[in-house]
Amino acid sequence: MAIGCADATVKIHSLDIDTCLARIATQGLPDTLESVSLTEMKNVSNSSNIMNDENELFLHIGLSNGVLLRSSVDNVTGSLSDTRTRYLGQKAVSLFKINVQKNPSLLAVSSKPWLCYNFMSKYLTTNLK
Repeated sequence: MAIGCADATVKIHSLDIDTCLARIATQGLPDTLESVSLTEMKNVSNSSNIMNDENELFLHIGLSNGVLLRSSVDNVTGSLSDTRTRYLGQKAVSLFKINVQKNPSLLAVSSKPWLCYNFMSKYLTTNLK
């Protein structure tokens, strides 16, 4: 479970029966949080550039300054890694989970709409205007 906090952090908590609501990870943010989404997407292998059958969990964070942050969430430990940033526009970023061709994707809306998805073994963020 991901919780966006007023102190400019996002906290990952466990939903496992044995450690329910135990904090696993915290990510500090450079600006005010607008929206947060945990999205399970097809795994893109970094080493061989081929799609695996396993899914990977991503933490997407939309900030009020127009920046989208994306971090990989470890399926076992819940730790965050490989944080990427992308400037999407002048307005705050709102996030919406959608399906594109039956695959989980994310719509990020700032001053322009953006689509975040996996295609041909790559994670892409595409402007829809």
